[in-house]
Amino acid sequence: MKEKRPQILCVGHEPDLLELRRSILNQAGYDCRTANVEEAEAFLEPRTFDLVIVSARVSEEEKRRITAFAHGTPLFFLNGVTFPRDLLKKVSDLIASSIAGLSQPGA
Repeated sequence: MKEKRPQILCVGHEPDLLELRRSILNQAGYDCRTANVEEAEAFLEPRTFDLVIVSARVSEEEKRRITAFAHGTPLFFLNGVTFPRDLLKKVSDLIASSIAGLSQPGA
């Protein structure tokens, strides 16, 4: 049986940067999708993601909207240039802590 890959949604306004992040994360073993802010709401409603990554250029108002419809999904807000190795390390740490939190009694 094939192991389920962690599901990640990358949200932002720059299609080229979103595609680059998607490619890096998919190659690292994650199942990554991309969306702009409007699409993200539709993606998050019927689907459960393990993590949502939000680009630095998303406005504060848009960040509040994403937070409101993320329904407790862990959010990672990028702050400017994030190098691929730093992105992968942070994603790995966040996914691991999320899984650990879910497996603890009473979590």
